[in-house]
Amino acid sequence: HNRGVGGEKATSVTSPEEEVMGMALADEELDVIFVAKDGRGRRVSPKEFSELVNRGGKGFKLVDLGKNRTLAGFTLVEKDDRVMLITRQGSRVIFPQQEVSTNLLKLIDLRPGDEVISVTTVPGGDNDA
Repeated sequence: HNRGVGGEKATSVTSPEEEVMGMALADEELDVIFVAKDGRGRRVSPKEFSELVNRGGKGFKLVDLGKNRTLAGFTLVEKDDRVMLITRQGSRVIFPQQEVSTNLLKLIDLRPGDEVISVTTVPGGDNDA
């Protein structure tokens, strides 16, 4: 049923291995922290996204996490924010966003069989987490 809404197609998901992970409005004052399920992550400036080219209806590849590495999630961070990672087995780690490098590095030690399932921002000044 057409409700008079419109828009444009952002991406095509063409195989069971592909999924849309989320969406956020980029702001050049913020950085994006990408984290893989194996606990590795990296920081990317939205300025780098403008250098990307459309991939023929496949959306944009925003970050290279290496072969056989699956994205767990991403979050936008401000200068004083912290990042929280939660794993399938219930572990949680919180650290200042400044500790995340632009290089792909390990952010959390995982137990065998565990994986990161959630990535979120803890706003600066919120010390209750």
